Amino acid sequence: MTNAEMSENYLWDAERRFEMVREWMDRRIWHSVVREAQECAELFLKGILRLVGVEPPREHDVSDSLRDNAHLFPDWFAQRVDELADASRWLAENRGPAFYGDERQRIPPSRLYGEAEAEQAWQYLETIRDVCQRLWQDWQAARS
Repeated sequence: MTNAEMSENYLWDAERRFEMVREWMDRRIWHSVVREAQECAELFLKGILRLVGVEPPREHDVSDSLRDNAHLFPDWFAQRVDELADASRWLAENRGPAFYGDERQRIPPSRLYGEAEAEQAWQYLETIRDVCQRLWQDWQAARS
């Protein structure tokens, strides 16, 4: 399978997960929004890394890989790498607690995350999705 095929698969899967995150938002299940937004964002970002020939790291936070490879992207995208990297880092840092809660203090994730954190995760995810979709569309148009 080529990088382009892998990229397309990651982006397709990310789109399906995006719909799920929107549903969690509608249901007001805030901790699930944070958790699922991270997974969705990770797929979008790993998909575009593959698109430019970069093997994504085997970790949830791809911020370093984005920054290290900014030169491989079009200028408009490279100018947004710091923003995308910051979003990736925030989402990755909140991934575990949004799923498991604070096990030491015995606080479930539903008490750790509220609407404000879910809104932040959603905004990050929308930004990542919009930028990655534009890159994918530009890439497809250049190939036609």
